[in-house]
Amino acid sequence: MVFNALALLARCGGGASSRRIRCASWLAGHGALLARPDLLGRDLRNLAIALGPCSGVATRLNILRISLVTSARSAIRVLICVMRPTAYRCSLNDLTVTGREHLEESLAAGGVVAVSAHLGDFARTVLWLAHAGYPVTMTIREAKHVPPGLYRDAFTALGVEAVVVDSDRQTTQTLLRALKAGRIVVIYLDQDAKQGGLEMTFLGKRTPIPTGPAVLAQRTGATLLPMFSIDQQGGAGRVDILPGLRPTMDPNRTAAISADTQRLAAIVESYIRRYPQQWGWRYRRWRNRPLVPSR
Repeated sequence: MVFNALALLARCGGGASSRRIRCASWLAGHGALLARPDLLGRDLRNLAIALGPCSGVATRLNILRISLVTSARSAIRVLICVMRPTAYRCSLNDLTVTGREHLEESLAAGGVVAVSAHLGDFARTVLWLAHAGYPVTMTIREAKHVPPGLYRDAFTALGVEAVVVDSDRQTTQTLLRALKAGRIVVIYLDQDAKQGGLEMTFLGKRTPIPTGPAVLAQRTGATLLPMFSIDQQGGAGRVDILPGLRPTMDPNRTAAISADTQRLAAIVESYIRRYPQQWGWRYRRWRNRPLVPSR
């Protein structure tokens, strides 16, 4: 029912930055805030650990409120990609890109594994890459309550090769072929590692961090390139491309993968703390994971 309502809004709600979309996102975000008081308490505790004891309750509540509105807006915009791709492409006109020279340098050095997070309108990162003429492959997970293959087919139609994560071995082989073909592989590091992963403290809780980007870089020599989408006022956006990281040189491959994964996780964590209003704090990232004070 929720998916059908959002899909209807995506079809009829105007442009990706229209007033109707903003109003619907505001209502959906505030509705989520009030609907589950048990989740509210959990999310506020997560924020207290991630942002430190100096963050007051009022500050954390405001961050969570804006985050839920942002998450709702991002969900609607992703569906606009599916239902009305032309309308979504217009949002790329209000996009600025910083650090594009880092992307060009990394491409010149060989393959590129772009590492990102679900910040703001995160789909704009891969869509900008495709729109700018870069061959790009991204990993996705099938979402609950969404028809199987819907997102994969939609992103493929928009010029993005979408690889559904099913098994570590099969996904890795597909991404290795993409890198060999000269494609940019985009992986969202803040997704929970369903199997395996490197256990570490991330935003104040112990959790397994996916090692896929580091594994791909170690096997191919590709550059690890942090890349994030940040929402700005009035529907505008910005893509930040940071300097690339070369794979760690260590004869112990396990140690090298661990070192690279920790470097990437630290960068992703720093961006989430820098823009906490744009990350999904209700995202079930730490199921049954213990709290670990980070300060």
